[in-house]
Amino acid sequence: MRNKWTATVLLALCIACCSCVSNFFSRTPYRMQGEVSLESDTSCAGIALALYNASGKTIERFSVVIFLCDYIEDDVHSSNCITAVFESDIAAGETAQFWFSIDDCIADEADTSDDSARDGEAAYQIDFMYVDRIEYDDGSVWMDEYGMYASS
Repeated sequence: MRNKWTATVLLALCIACCSCVSNFFSRTPYRMQGEVSLESDTSCAGIALALYNASGKTIERFSVVIFLCDYIEDDVHSSNCITAVFESDIAAGETAQFWFSIDDCIADEADTSDDSARDGEAAYQIDFMYVDRIEYDDGSVWMDEYGMYASS
């Protein structure tokens, strides 16, 4: 009898935890994808970013925190934290595309005169990223200071 009660309680806890986790991540007011890219005409390494506005308001400004890893022979050589601020109106339900250079951010870590170090697609990967602040056209602000909604 005691084993049935324990199994029932554990099952109820598992169901509750799973539903809480899915609700937690479905409440983010954005969806984001990003990748390290290399501009072929200028040989600049950068981040190509797509941000979907999942809220019911228009985004006026947002900031993104991105942690890059420099992989050399499958080992993490170094890590860089980059914060970028974008001012762009993104209507509710719309997706916007952004690109920004990371050459200045990684110049201290790599010798950019070497072509293998400049190959942003091969040398650097996004470890994780998140939007830490969104400002809306109605004056409200959404914040995730600790990266609780980070994606990797």
